[in-house]
Amino acid sequence: MKKRYPFGFQIILFIVMVSSIVHGQERGYPIIINHETNNLSQIPDHWIDQVRQNIKVYYGHTSHGGQITGGLERLAQKNSKYAFAYNDYLPNVPNHLCFLDTGADPDLFFSSIQGILDANPSINVAMFSWCGEAAWYDVNHYISQMQALETANPSVTFVYMTGNAQEADLAGYNRYVFNQALRQYCRDNNKVLFDFADLDVWHNGDYTPNTYDFDDWGRKPLINDIPLEHPQYYGDDLGHTTYESCENKAGAAWWMLAKIAGWDAVVPVEMENLNVGQTDGNVRLTWRTFSESNNYGFVIERRTGDEPFTGTGFVKGRGTATAENQYEYVDANAEAGILYQYRLKQMDLDGQYTYSAIVEIRVALPAQFNLYQNHPNPFNSETVISFSLTRKARTRISIHNIRGECVDTLIHEIKSPGFYHIVWQGRNQFNNKVPSGIYYCNLESTDDSGITIREFRKMVLIN
Repeated sequence: MKKRYPFGFQIILFIVMVSSIVHGQERGYPIIINHETNNLSQIPDHWIDQVRQNIKVYYGHTSHGGQITGGLERLAQKNSKYAFAYNDYLPNVPNHLCFLDTGADPDLFFSSIQGILDANPSINVAMFSWCGEAAWYDVNHYISQMQALETANPSVTFVYMTGNAQEADLAGYNRYVFNQALRQYCRDNNKVLFDFADLDVWHNGDYTPNTYDFDDWGRKPLINDIPLEHPQYYGDDLGHTTYESCENKAGAAWWMLAKIAGWDAVVPVEMENLNVGQTDGNVRLTWRTFSESNNYGFVIERRTGDEPFTGTGFVKGRGTATAENQYEYVDANAEAGILYQYRLKQMDLDGQYTYSAIVEIRVALPAQFNLYQNHPNPFNSETVISFSLTRKARTRISIHNIRGECVDTLIHEIKSPGFYHIVWQGRNQFNNKVPSGIYYCNLESTDDSGITIREFRKMVLIN
């Protein structure tokens, strides 16, 4: 509930102008607040003090936004270090984080905020939290209104916020599109983003098991694996969720305000969710990081069915980096027709690790018989030969020199439909190196009906 402080408190109006507060228009990097940035124990006491002394917040929200103020109140009750005061006017309580807190829909918030800022010049942070409105609100209109406020109020840091992750179907689909666009804008333009939806779907490092696919019966582009709130947060203790979820978001709010005040904490690895696709039977995983600190690298883990995850590859990290980095891993050993699940195990240099969300893919059966060009080509020590079969067939892969002589037979056996990859190391059937020159890879496939298909590809070996 809101606390009303006695009239006898001496009201001192002042504008806090400290050099440690960095405004979004001047910052050379984004501040992204999510499930990786809500551990209160990591915030130095000095920066907690700076927030209590120097930060004044205008907070407009509908009912979901009460999760943050309710969580802040609960943290303050547990530990006076996180002293917090809020009301429908701006409290002026020494050594407290003070919120001017109002219930408002987005139209009311944006139509009234300038008057509130003008009347309360000590406010230096402003933000609005959504309920279901993000499912129908135009994200570009939201951004343009925030931009106008930033221009008109250069001494105020404006916090962008994603919508929650509680609702499914069309509303959840629209909100997910809104959230993704907002995340990209904030990263590209060095804004402060409180990623409310991300905090909804992670619990103690565990990504929600509840996801769904949706395309509004074909009327919209298909989106797979739209995340829903983690089941650990199912409840109605406060603001449509559990007290635990409220306190998690409150911890994230303290982290965010400490960063705004000047704390230079670096998230070990700030990473976008893993993406998965396939090309010619190969599974292609892509992801990117926006900052890295002591990042040793990424173990790629894979499983089928209920089997445990096992490592299938490794991609080295960049150590410590503040620029965006793109990563890719190609799994050439996935079999067609099988459903695979993948995740990343991000490893720090000190051995600590965190997991990404799980993605899954079923490698499609090939649509046509094909012998692909080997790669690399030209090659030195070895090259990869790939081919696809649309049906079960006796298959032969042989290597011939420019005179047509068979140098080696790599495969001569019955193969099921699927994609295959084999390696030729530039040796003959006696395991001796062959000289540099032009060679031909020949594929011959005969199915049960006796139909034979042949293809060949030219290869160049340079020893």
